[in-house]
Amino acid sequence: MPSVMISVDKDLPDDCAYVDALLQQSLKAGKVSRLMRNQLVVNAAGIPYRDGDRAFLFGVPEVCEALRVLEGHPVPDTTKGPFHYTSGPLEGLQKKHFFQASFIPQNILNELGRNGTGPVFREFAKKYGKDGFMGKPITQEDLKLIVETLVTGSLSARMDRREKYRDGGLTGEHIVFAETPVGNRYLCLSHHGEDFERVADAARVCLVDFPEIADCCPATTSKPEPLP
Repeated sequence: MPSVMISVDKDLPDDCAYVDALLQQSLKAGKVSRLMRNQLVVNAAGIPYRDGDRAFLFGVPEVCEALRVLEGHPVPDTTKGPFHYTSGPLEGLQKKHFFQASFIPQNILNELGRNGTGPVFREFAKKYGKDGFMGKPITQEDLKLIVETLVTGSLSARMDRREKYRDGGLTGEHIVFAETPVGNRYLCLSHHGEDFERVADAARVCLVDFPEIADCCPATTSKPEPLP
């Protein structure tokens, strides 16, 4: 597919207005870089974020929901983090997960890896007694119970766990940001497995908007050494 150059503000005015309105509602002391704002605009327009042969379409409302959490709005926090990068080229920065529908399968698999099929057996035991379901022909109601337990139950369990643990909650893609004395500086969006050097390059671009982040992340001021 050939590449096409666009001017975000000139060619996508409606999407710009939509994103800017959501950001205005979401932010308090924090600020979003021009880079991240433009990432949100092109995603709102249905243009995916590309990394080599892979394409990612981030949900703008979901990103803004995570921003509201980080900005201290009274909204539920259902996703993992924030976490500090403690080594490598992003040392000094933080990330916060934001959820979107494409991560439903991964969250269900993560929860199954934690609890296995135990929740399904417990639901069947509640309905039929301890051993009442053994050898019983399965019904449509049984199938519905299995699906609700594995899907809705798994997602609810992960969201509820966020109330107790920072590393509990739903997994998703990441908002990369710097914490400063005058508020968070939101730099860019990144995906699972993205090369940290690529993300560090994005952080350096944001120095134009936020020179103060140079004190938070050494990688923004000099080219980091390759990881061993």
